[in-house]
Amino acid sequence: MFCLDPPLEAVPDGEWYCTSCLVRSGGDYGFEEGETYSLHEFKTKADDFKRKWFPNHPDAVGVDAHGGAKGGLTLERAVEREFWKLVESPHVNCEVEYGADLHSTVHGSGFPTIEKQPLDPYSRDPWNLNIIPVLRDSLFSHIKSDISGMMVPWLYVGMCFSTFCWHNEDHYTYSVNYMHWGDTKTWYGVPSSDAERFEQAMKEAVPELFEDNPDLLLQLVTMLSPGRLMNSGVKVFALDQRPGQFVVTFPQSYHAGFNHGVSQASRFLGNREPPSEFRVLTPSSRRFLFFVFFPFPSKFNFNEAVNFAPPDWEPFGLSCARRYLQYRRMPVFSHDELLVTALRNDSRLRSAAWLRKALAVRRDQELGQREKIRGAGCGVREVKEETPRQGDM
Repeated sequence: MFCLDPPLEAVPDGEWYCTSCLVRSGGDYGFEEGETYSLHEFKTKADDFKRKWFPNHPDAVGVDAHGGAKGGLTLERAVEREFWKLVESPHVNCEVEYGADLHSTVHGSGFPTIEKQPLDPYSRDPWNLNIIPVLRDSLFSHIKSDISGMMVPWLYVGMCFSTFCWHNEDHYTYSVNYMHWGDTKTWYGVPSSDAERFEQAMKEAVPELFEDNPDLLLQLVTMLSPGRLMNSGVKVFALDQRPGQFVVTFPQSYHAGFNHGVSQASRFLGNREPPSEFRVLTPSSRRFLFFVFFPFPSKFNFNEAVNFAPPDWEPFGLSCARRYLQYRRMPVFSHDELLVTALRNDSRLRSAAWLRKALAVRRDQELGQREKIRGAGCGVREVKEETPRQGDM
């Protein structure tokens, strides 16, 4: 340990790691590109890993040598304990692979599509993940280009312990994730009301990482246990997603989780209420997530996900646009252009009500920024163009 001052001849006992080395490693921590598999090959690899891990690790928390639960735990809770033990053990090496962010336009969607199955009634169903982003009450219906991962579903194939780290959605949009079949996926969520407290707790836990990477939470590489977050006063909720269930995350809610075995999910913008026949579970804190259950045969874990944006998302989207500006991060789409396009395309009175307020906020902000530049004395010269540009009001 010669990087330390004074240098050490051996790694100290207990839970310890060198924060300086971790910071300097930059992109070396987090995740790496894996190999290419067919679905059958990945399933074989995932099943083999899960079958061997627990017998070869007799100290696994809550799991016996045969992969069964012990100590009165369910198998799901036993696997969960083992997962967090691995996360919090810096000297234990566990390498897994995750088929994440796979484009449904390339690999195919688990839902019927209008292009390929136009006669299938479910190809136009509002709960079809290919349809949700462009429903009339979703603001994405005003975006003509297909945004992969937001307007076009992505696929997710997970093996035991494969992880999605703490994050919130691009532009703070809603997201919807559907499990077609497979082993359980465990989710953890922090409501938007606790987003700032969550960010502060993360910075206090690993200050060295945030000092070198202020936008660390935008990189999807950071995990901290729910227990440590709750000890810092952060509200954390959890649920298990099983085949046939939707999970919906709300704007600016942080979420993370892991897979118990081999899982597909979708994100959306909209202001729709779920149909009355669906069973919806939601915590007391507004804006986190709920899930909807449908009976569905279970095999191994395969999920599909997409985003959507109803009108009540707009204030969150504006807040995220400011955050991107703060961290010099390129937005996925223009928030201002979306508002102007919605104004031109949607003549409904209920749309006019929220658009008037949203556009007034942006107008006042823009005029204020211009006055700030004028008052800075930086010698900016203003020129009024004779011909209005396309998109000018």
